[in-house]
Amino acid sequence: MHAKQGDILDVVGKARSFNDVLYIAPVLMKIVLSPWWELHHRVQLIKARISQNMQLRGDATQTTTIASQEMPEQQEAEPERITTVIKKIVDYLKAHDGESEFDLLPEAIGESDLIVREAIMTLLGNGEIYFPQQNIIKLT
Repeated sequence: MHAKQGDILDVVGKARSFNDVLYIAPVLMKIVLSPWWELHHRVQLIKARISQNMQLRGDATQTTTIASQEMPEQQEAEPERITTVIKKIVDYLKAHDGESEFDLLPEAIGESDLIVREAIMTLLGNGEIYFPQQNIIKLT
């Protein structure tokens, strides 16, 4: 990765702390080429917060004026569901010579992007998979 100062990065990592300082230990980093990515991301976060507030208040109406795309649910997945998704990912990778494109996994195994990312983070933490190149997942 050849990032330079001022580049926008999409970082996936784990929150860590050392001497009461919170930082991100990166697992994946990707240079964002689209200047609209940050604005799109902010709109999606605002839409998620509005939707969550409406659910907390018990409003039955949904707002569709912020963005035209549906927001995935931002709830934490249950451990049993993560385990099931991990098994699906490993089975899928075994059926495809031990490697696949990261972006294809949610659709290929029929799960949401958020849950697939949580499962991938678990597999990375356990050392069961790695990224030999950007967007490619491979079994160890």
